[in-house]
Amino acid sequence: MASFSSHLGQKCQSALLTQSNRLSKTRQLARKRLMVASMEQDPDVIDAVLSLTLAVAAGDDEATEVLLRDHDAADLAIAGGNVIWRMAAALGQMVEPTRSPPQMIHVFAQALREPDQGLGAADS
Repeated sequence: MASFSSHLGQKCQSALLTQSNRLSKTRQLARKRLMVASMEQDPDVIDAVLSLTLAVAAGDDEATEVLLRDHDAADLAIAGGNVIWRMAAALGQMVEPTRSPPQMIHVFAQALREPDQGLGAADS
């Protein structure tokens, strides 16, 4: 009887573990799909984000104002976040050892806190 009970307990644990693994994989897949969907942006908004970056860096207030007026602020913010993420991912693959997007964003944050290092020069 104890052997049967032990065997049944092991089967239940195995079934729970299998179910837990399936749920975990489902969650991971959902996260990936959400991430991909959030990165699918309107190309015009992405162009506006990049143009806005150049206009601000160049001190072109008129172009900055036009871009801000022509696009929804929320769309620009979301697209800007996605642009930063993609740039972080690309740059992370170009360094040795390779770094993840969050690690590269941390590097960006440090550079923004330390402007004396010459990393943020707008005249490049």
